[in-house]
Amino acid sequence: MKSRILAAIAVCGLLFSTGCMGTMVKGMKKVHYKMTGVKNAAIQVPGLPDQSIRINNRYNSRVYVFRDSYSGSIEHTEIFDNGGFIGVVGSEGYLCWERRPGHMLLTGTMEGLNTPFVKKVELTLEAGKVYYIRLDMAWGGSLKVVDEERGKKLLEKCDPPELSNPL
Repeated sequence: MKSRILAAIAVCGLLFSTGCMGTMVKGMKKVHYKMTGVKNAAIQVPGLPDQSIRINNRYNSRVYVFRDSYSGSIEHTEIFDNGGFIGVVGSEGYLCWERRPGHMLLTGTMEGLNTPFVKKVELTLEAGKVYYIRLDMAWGGSLKVVDEERGKKLLEKCDPPELSNPL
């Protein structure tokens, strides 16, 4: 297992050094699939916050992006927070990170069968709050903010990232 992790880190480091983010992301997915055999999981670059508590730092905001269905299950969506790469999420997976409050432009990108998909949502995050954003792949896709009660319920169907902070 240790050798697999070291190999994954080496592959990701090699891909990162080429300067091609798309290649790095695709490479991370391939390494992830090989290591776990899971195709619909999430891969996340920032460390995953403690899921047993609502929020780690009351001065931060917590963000969840999730896909709670199999719609478009073959495709994975790359998620960016203000242009910074957060991770890749597939069907019934989620990403979770904490960040400073303020303006957030969340972007989801995916290559479809013949057309690229790009969806965006803008939010002003407040300290101590948790935000749930549902990624729906049906009918061209959407990123929609849902309230905390509904977000928690839908998140129960999803699995956390299986490979967190691979770099």
